[in-house]
Amino acid sequence: MGFIMKQKLIWLLAIIFISGCTTMSKESCQTQDWQLYASQKFVNSPASFSSINSMAHEACKEHGISPNLDELKAGYIAGVKSYCTQRNVWESTLKGEDVVVNYCPASVRANLQKVLISAKDVYKLEQLEQEIIEKQNSINTLQHEMYRIESDLQAKYASRAPQHEIDVLIASLNSKRAEILNAQNDLSQKHLKAGQMRRRANKYQKYND
Repeated sequence: MGFIMKQKLIWLLAIIFISGCTTMSKESCQTQDWQLYASQKFVNSPASFSSINSMAHEACKEHGISPNLDELKAGYIAGVKSYCTQRNVWESTLKGEDVVVNYCPASVRANLQKVLISAKDVYKLEQLEQEIIEKQNSINTLQHEMYRIESDLQAKYASRAPQHEIDVLIASLNSKRAEILNAQNDLSQKHLKAGQMRRRANKYQKYND
């Protein structure tokens, strides 16, 4: 790694560290709703209470202001209740969000993990189904191009065109047929994988609390 790349990496890490330890203004520290703060922190990026508590204290440390611990605890509990539900885990995962259940209560964590795995399967299946549609559209386009080449080749034969012109079209036609065959094989693999995923994922199951 060159010197310039190392410097860029150092700056990037510094920016990430600073963004994770944002310092609040004195006025914000004085007026902050710490219950809302803790709740939003957990919902946006699940973490332990000690971690969120440390972030809150660090944000106002230079102003000599300490966050209200009771409000932080109440907000943390509210955030956990809002985030650690089957519905939220299911719907957020289907949106492609990175869901973490490690900090949810032990009493529901195992069940939420099952929901998370199932939702990920459904999400991947939906992505794969979209890939199948796009691949089929691509094959349709390739086939139209092949038909055009075949038509041009027939016209060359009919007009007794020079052999080198015919050879060029034959090579192009063979290349296009090979491209279509590869695309069709890829499509078959995607269909096979989708079938396996459908059997594994209960696509129509909805999780509600």
